[in-house]
Amino acid sequence: MIRIKRTNKEGLSSERGLVTMEACVFILIFMIITLFMMGLFQMSMAQGATAHAVMQSSQSLSLDAYSISKLRGAAWLDGVGSLLGGAVAGGYVTAADEPYFVTDDEWYKDSDVDTDVIKMRFIGYLTGGDEDMAESFLEFVRVVDGLDGLDFSESMIVDGDLYLTLKYKLQYAFSVGTIGEIDVKQMAVSRLWLE
Repeated sequence: MIRIKRTNKEGLSSERGLVTMEACVFILIFMIITLFMMGLFQMSMAQGATAHAVMQSSQSLSLDAYSISKLRGAAWLDGVGSLLGGAVAGGYVTAADEPYFVTDDEWYKDSDVDTDVIKMRFIGYLTGGDEDMAESFLEFVRVVDGLDGLDFSESMIVDGDLYLTLKYKLQYAFSVGTIGEIDVKQMAVSRLWLE
């Protein structure tokens, strides 16, 4: 870079302003890169937390079939082990006490699963069953429309396997309108404990 030395009326050099200009450009570029990285970390945190909640929900829901049919509905004909298991399962936690972690509904009977049960279990594993905290967390990590933006409609049961699918839109931290929205789809598969 060729620099021309300019002097003002008093004969002093004016390079001082040039250094200030270079510093301003550098700080601007540094801030843009920092904000970009912050947005990437925020998106990574959102995907990590939701992926963990999807996986845990899938594993937990896969146990519901066994718990509901074998333990809670146990009779003398099923054997003493099932009766003891039913007493433990029935006396420990009920759907009325922990609706985000336990259900009495046989949601797994059809291939089209009850998405409300899945959504409640997801909220349970995302924030311990606190819907307000889940809403604020999803807002913080920029999930479009928060809890209402979560779509479990593609979840299904095929040949005894639960395919729990979550779809949502994730907004980039510094986007304008819908330009910075990313479609996210996460899936977990768990074998149902039917027999």
